[in-house]
Amino acid sequence: MSDESSLVIGPSLDLDETQYSDQAITGLNQSWGKLYFERRQKVIHLLRQVPSIIEAVKSVQAGKRYRVVIPSEIRQWLNAGTARWSHRVDGLLGPVIKDSETGKFICQLGLEEISPVILPAISQLATQRTLVDIVQRLEVIDQKISDVLEGQRNDRLAIAEAGIHLYQQAIAANDLETRRQLLVNAVQQLNEGRELLMESLKTDVQFVDGLPRKQWQIVLMSFFKDIPALVRNKAVPAQQAFQAVLRASYVLALAYEALNEPDSLRMSLQPLREVALEVREKGEQIARWLPYDASAPPEELWRSGPLQLADAIEHTIGQVENIHMKTIKIGFTPDEIVPGEVK
Repeated sequence: MSDESSLVIGPSLDLDETQYSDQAITGLNQSWGKLYFERRQKVIHLLRQVPSIIEAVKSVQAGKRYRVVIPSEIRQWLNAGTARWSHRVDGLLGPVIKDSETGKFICQLGLEEISPVILPAISQLATQRTLVDIVQRLEVIDQKISDVLEGQRNDRLAIAEAGIHLYQQAIAANDLETRRQLLVNAVQQLNEGRELLMESLKTDVQFVDGLPRKQWQIVLMSFFKDIPALVRNKAVPAQQAFQAVLRASYVLALAYEALNEPDSLRMSLQPLREVALEVREKGEQIARWLPYDASAPPEELWRSGPLQLADAIEHTIGQVENIHMKTIKIGFTPDEIVPGEVK
């Protein structure tokens, strides 16, 4: 069982890209990974400013991992501005935390073997890490829909593509102001596109209400219609709309996260949870009539998948809300702090 009170941040996001044949998903993961790398390098840069860390790292063995430990309550004070880092005469950060108003000593940070650092500057990095699980779940369902559609072009995705491309352009931009403006434009495009797609999806799944439930209804309707064929045909546009909603939703979440807007991020996930629950409700009847496919079982795609997604969204929202309560652990090797100086 994972420790919900802490958040471990390694050198990479560890996104599993090998299972995705859709190059659009791979491209999004690469953009997100680039942002993660940038943020982690900023944290490493901060560590290099703490002389006590540098001195301690020089004395350790190569290949091991270490952590700077800041108690969670101290981190909250740092974020709130009621506590501050001390500064040495040479301008570098010292290991002592002081009260912002009185200047009184609060604590001195220690260095211990194995892995984390908690600094105000890593709040975005930590938030990004909390989204990995939900992004992976969204991408798995996205890819399964692509497999079911068997290469058919999904024109619904075009509604979200403008916002997705703006997000990727933003992450590629080196100028921070340009990046921010592109992200703001991406959020606008994605919100507008997703709203249209969610309305379309609701319309597409309404056919389920006309399907027979009781045995006598099934027998009677079978005289006039091929029910499995009807469901297969109607399910295609619903799958396309659902895939487009998923993709617009997780890129929208990534854009809000990149803008450091956790409240907007949480609010953007809630409509997706509602859509997932609605698809699950309608999907129970859809899966009943679709032929079984071992590579993409209808039950998994239409019922259990959306239900698991809704649960994951609820968990992720809670994680983001409580990020300030967690002990954040960031892995680093001695060579990252003092390159070439650790024997």
